[in-house]
Amino acid sequence: GLIGLSRAFLFAGSRTVIGARWDVPDAATASLVKSFYAQLERGADVDAAMAHAQRAMAGRAPYASSRTWAAFVVSGDGRVRMDPREGTRAPAIAGATALMLLALAGISATQQRRRRPTSR
Repeated sequence: GLIGLSRAFLFAGSRTVIGARWDVPDAATASLVKSFYAQLERGADVDAAMAHAQRAMAGRAPYASSRTWAAFVVSGDGRVRMDPREGTRAPAIAGATALMLLALAGISATQQRRRRPTSR
């Protein structure tokens, strides 16, 4: 699940991994990620950026349900910040891509578990 996949990224050298504990609609994920990276670009660390993005979505239509924003969790070092001297969006794009891949892997694993017949 999420813990195993996050742990694999951390063991492979990632300092921070963001994942979703359950399926989240694409539009909600995109909205949260956009807000999250906007905060990173302003100098917030990963923990603060995620908290801000989640609070920004909480209670606001069409994402009022906690199912659309509370699924996302930060693993590893949440104090990581983007280096503003880099002057590029490459880290944000790479991070967003990694986040999406992690979310897709979690969705795929969940769906595969649901499809397996139970043996007794």
